Amino acid sequence: MAKLTKNRKESLTKFETEKMYSLKEASDVVKNFSKLKFDSSIDLAVNLGVDPKKADQNVRGIVSLPNGTGKDVAKITRQKNALDQLGYQCAMIFANTSLEVAQIRNKERARTLPEKSVEQMWNGVQRNIGAFQQLFGSKHFIIVDNNDAGEDVFNKVYKRIRGLVTKKPTAHLKIMIKNLLHLTGLIRATT
Repeated sequence: MAKLTKNRKESLTKFETEKMYSLKEASDVVKNFSKLKFDSSIDLAVNLGVDPKKADQNVRGIVSLPNGTGKDVAKITRQKNALDQLGYQCAMIFANTSLEVAQIRNKERARTLPEKSVEQMWNGVQRNIGAFQQLFGSKHFIIVDNNDAGEDVFNKVYKRIRGLVTKKPTAHLKIMIKNLLHLTGLIRATT
């Protein structure tokens, strides 16, 4: 076994290696003995109490982005980036219609918009398709043709989404563990 340095020995005396610390307590302990002038890393051991070999014990989560017309790329980008930082893998379902169908559906609503407004909004959303595809990537950007009222759009979407959720997640494990720690409130300090 490698010889422990003087700083390492001193650090080990400032906390109990077998004690369970809350996240707040552990961060206080780490801050108290750090003398480094750079950001150091911390190793965490997390026991989630799940068996990865059993499918019913997988740790998964889902968060839906707000629905809307798709007119504000910046807003959706901010929301997606925030969810990415939390470790979520995001996808977008883009229900696309022709301008003609958008105008017809507008007239069928109880509260209608002027035709010119519908056309301006439709054109703006159509311009955003490329930005959304670049933001979510081709695998996580699903365009659904929503022109035929009699078509079973939900079945199409279900099949595409099912294909995404049955694949192994590609989100960063480190981020997911960090967020699970915030949920459980417990960490165990390691040497």
